[in-house]
Amino acid sequence: DAEESLEEERGRREETERILRRREETLRALQSSVRRSGDDSWEEPQGDDEGTQGYDSWMRQLEAVKPAGLSVEQLTDLETATKRLLGRLRSAREKLTKPVPDGFRCPITQEVMTDPVMLIDSGHTYERASIERWLEDHSTDPKTNVVVSNTALIPNHGLRSTIDEYFGE
Repeated sequence: DAEESLEEERGRREETERILRRREETLRALQSSVRRSGDDSWEEPQGDDEGTQGYDSWMRQLEAVKPAGLSVEQLTDLETATKRLLGRLRSAREKLTKPVPDGFRCPITQEVMTDPVMLIDSGHTYERASIERWLEDHSTDPKTNVVVSNTALIPNHGLRSTIDEYFGE
């Protein structure tokens, strides 16, 4: 299960990197298109690693040249959609690169928990779907291997809030 979790995390990382590469390729293609149009006022976007200042500069320049015959309204819609996508990409990248405290990971899957629940008999917390699957085939606590008599699960709202807050959700 740990290998599967690592493989899934690696896959998510690769997908995020692929999306970021596509974004950069799109920006380069638009820049090239603007240059071919004879507009020599294009400036390389400058800014922080997140690209927000560079992005704003790029959008101002893009609006000025109306590439591919887009109207100002269409460019505004494109800008809004692009900013939303960039926000999601930054959030995804942060989740993939931010160190995750061990207590946020399910002991069964090693994935960050989204629905943490406490096994009432042992007091240990697991991802709901993972512990439910475990208890279908076992009568023990997966962390300690001690037999449990009460398999009731209660939501761990405190941990869920802490995880959400840590990732800025």
